[in-house]
Amino acid sequence: MPIFSIMIIGLLKEPTFETRSSLLPEHIAPLKKLNVEVIVESGAGETAFATDDKFKEAGASITSRQEVLQKADLLLMINPLSDSESATIQSKVLIGFFQSLSNFNWIQSLSKNNNTVFSMDMLPRTTRAQSMDVLSSQANIAGYKAVLLASNLYPKYFPIVYKKTDKYMVLEKLNTQVIRDYNNKIIKLAKEKLTLKNPELPEGIRAEYIKTPHFQKGETLAKMPI
Repeated sequence: MPIFSIMIIGLLKEPTFETRSSLLPEHIAPLKKLNVEVIVESGAGETAFATDDKFKEAGASITSRQEVLQKADLLLMINPLSDSESATIQSKVLIGFFQSLSNFNWIQSLSKNNNTVFSMDMLPRTTRAQSMDVLSSQANIAGYKAVLLASNLYPKYFPIVYKKTDKYMVLEKLNTQVIRDYNNKIIKLAKEKLTLKNPELPEGIRAEYIKTPHFQKGETLAKMPI
């Protein structure tokens, strides 16, 4: 009867400038169900508010960086390893944000020691790979953070919701159809007829589920591209 060894996944601590972590305690349980052992370098999740105790409670083992590099079959990290550490690992799988085109020589040196490298930033941004699309998720966080930073630097009041009423369509409830645009192109899209109160719209403005005092609770508004 064949004997299968248990896969060991190792989480490495990031450099001081990095606050993200490749793995959090809540991810340990699903891995344990797959009969995977997880070892974590001490302090690997501290900057992401994941203490060693939380990793232990989830079922991971806390150990030294050297032991993670030696024992793990699959290494999780965000930033590339140093050249000296890279030279010591062999026949491993590495997953992280490695910027392969910028770190080509580093990737090539790892491949010489029979290592397999997956750089998440190289995944195609397609529907099939959406669950692994790290570029979109990180860009979304960066955009959100940019607004927060801008609000601190902006010398005036920075409202959470900002809109100009003259650039939004005002819809008025009428009868049984929906007016798609101000050129009287009628499409039967809803149970009620909607018309535009102000036909002079800026180019590219769309009407999307806009509520006004004319509408009662529970009514459905049609989505009407202009």
